[in-house]
Amino acid sequence: MKKFILKFVSFAICAVMLVTSMAGCGKTAAIDVTSLLPTAKIQEGVINENSNFVLSWNNDEKCVVLTDKATGVQWSTTPESYMNISKEEKQARQRNYLESAILVSYKMAEENAIADARAYTHSINKGTYSAEIKDGAVTVTYLFKDVEILIPVTYSLKEKGMSISIDTSKIVENENMIYSIQVAPYLCSAPHGQADSYIFYPSGSGALIDISKPVTEKMTTSSEVYGNDVARKIKDKQTNEKNVYLPVYGIKTGDNAVLAIISSGADSASINATVADNVTGYSSVCANFDLRNSDYTYIKSGSGSDSELYSDERLEKAVFTVDYYPLSGENANYNGMAKLYQEYLYGNNDAVSNVEDSVYSLKFIGGLGQQKNFIGFPYKSLLSLTTYSDISNILNELSVTGVKPNIQLYGFGESGLDIGKIAGNFKLASKFGTKKELSNLTEYCKQNGIDSFVDFNISEFAKAGGGYNTFDTAKTATKASAYVYQISRGAHIPDVDNYSRHRLITRTKLDAIANKLLKKIGKYNISGVSFASITSNAYSDYTSDEYYAKNGMGAQVSGIANNYKQNGYSFAATGANVYAAQIADCIFEAPHTSSKQDMFTADIPFYQMVFKGKTEITSENMNAGESFETKKLYALETGSSMLFTLYNNYNESVTLSPYKDLYGGLYKGNKEIIINAGNEFKDYYSAISGQTIVNHELITKDVRCTTFSNGVKTYVNYSNSDYTVADGIVKANDYLVIK
Repeated sequence: MKKFILKFVSFAICAVMLVTSMAGCGKTAAIDVTSLLPTAKIQEGVINENSNFVLSWNNDEKCVVLTDKATGVQWSTTPESYMNISKEEKQARQRNYLESAILVSYKMAEENAIADARAYTHSINKGTYSAEIKDGAVTVTYLFKDVEILIPVTYSLKEKGMSISIDTSKIVENENMIYSIQVAPYLCSAPHGQADSYIFYPSGSGALIDISKPVTEKMTTSSEVYGNDVARKIKDKQTNEKNVYLPVYGIKTGDNAVLAIISSGADSASINATVADNVTGYSSVCANFDLRNSDYTYIKSGSGSDSELYSDERLEKAVFTVDYYPLSGENANYNGMAKLYQEYLYGNNDAVSNVEDSVYSLKFIGGLGQQKNFIGFPYKSLLSLTTYSDISNILNELSVTGVKPNIQLYGFGESGLDIGKIAGNFKLASKFGTKKELSNLTEYCKQNGIDSFVDFNISEFAKAGGGYNTFDTAKTATKASAYVYQISRGAHIPDVDNYSRHRLITRTKLDAIANKLLKKIGKYNISGVSFASITSNAYSDYTSDEYYAKNGMGAQVSGIANNYKQNGYSFAATGANVYAAQIADCIFEAPHTSSKQDMFTADIPFYQMVFKGKTEITSENMNAGESFETKKLYALETGSSMLFTLYNNYNESVTLSPYKDLYGGLYKGNKEIIINAGNEFKDYYSAISGQTIVNHELITKDVRCTTFSNGVKTYVNYSNSDYTVADGIVKANDYLVIK
């Protein structure tokens, strides 16, 4: 009885404590945001300067201005062309747009809807701002008093430009919760119709948006840096969709240009572009950073529908920074932007690297699940499409070309191409051959100068195993489990009828999985690894506040890759975002094109201009999609190794598979094409091996010229008509090389 009374009293105390704690878990007490606004307001004058630039405060416009000492050109959050017009003209325009250093989108209190607040209208124009100089930088604090939001923004001078930075931990808000912040919406802008001007937008390989011709129809685009959040439910997905692999953008106007590099917080950023805004009269491109995410969830109302719900939880441990680098004269174009970004990543080193460019590279498909039946009971088994011995034989047959290809082994885990247990259950399936056969293949590659990489999927799983289960699933912004779906090729929506969904592993355990795999693969004689699932995809995980809004994905993946390299493995990336591409020994499937949006005027090989000569890069799959002849020109234009995706043993299950890599991939149908390519282009690739791209020219939209660092010039003609250039005639759908 005594024990019962003690238990009852303990229960009662716990109940009281629980009720008390719940009473305190309601809305946080309101903050007096106004009282947090610093009082300092600097006057007109210089903030900092170096040998190249002056950073100053314009007190009329209440903005920071960067002045290029060599040219006198000014760059600011308020466009130079707008700052210099009369007050009467300004009053006739939308000051709240062009004079707003930031634009805040916030979730309105008590409503699941988004509204906007502009720095000029809600802060500058009302005098609710401050400006303080410290350590050669100025912090401008914008108080949006009406919506009770306070955001400090720091502007600092760099050797070759300036940076704008926001520390999310210093942002203050009450009931209106910030969803995203556009930084300097009009620093990279120009009046539309201004001669000799374009926007550089980093979709896929890269794209230009011509803004030199007056247009009446407003067009906009926005793409998440590093691709759409994989954890977010997909409503639809276009087949030509490409990642923004590089966190850069820019604008050219006549003899001047500026390149913007998102140097921190890129994981949580999008890049927004607007052409022919009829309110401002400007076209522009800028970075937009998310503090919160949203997801679609099914709400049963009437017929039922998916509704977008915004998270209340905020990213508080991040710094968002955009660096701006002015360019002038002959460097004021996308060539100058690419060279500057290459130097940003690799340093100013123009020496020929030890990169050895191959004519072709090979991606071998291991296997996939096959539906079988045993006395009326269906089951799935692993179908072997390519064995280790098959690969050895294929490499031996193709050795007649003298080419040393990069090879990738893809889908060789326990479930092949299918998503099963995490990391293929940390093993290579025995159906593809013995450890001895794998060792023979690895040794053959080493002896013949062939770089080989085995791919493991360490972020997606469908079954429990290897120490991980459904409780280890990442969480979306609505705290639901994060799933990945196969996309219907016809309707471009998740295909829930024919294919099973699978899960994303929580990012809190991604490093542990990579470390476990590192130990497990020690029993195999392999020299290189690749992680296609995380080098081209980024995702949020609301399991931990470290990973809200995709935060930290780049640092996490590069840390994993560097750990493998430090342990003696070479590392390859697939369709790689910059955080993986920069440290990869080979980039497989570098993007050929942009997403081909209507507002894009021309595609450019910006991606290859950055990485060619710094690491080995391959083309997209040559034997799927567009014609081989067109893809051949893409590869020659950029010096990319021609990638062929292959499997050796045909089975009817291939035709039922959702994996596009299998179509046209049977080795015997590609053998002669590969051999012919090796023989025809061996001398060309030898001539440009290890060379960087120093200039790329759009002679016309379809006729292009690439100049490599040793002077080799390659013309390609994608049109159906011959074209005469200074060095000769480039035949229709053909190329011309000048050495």
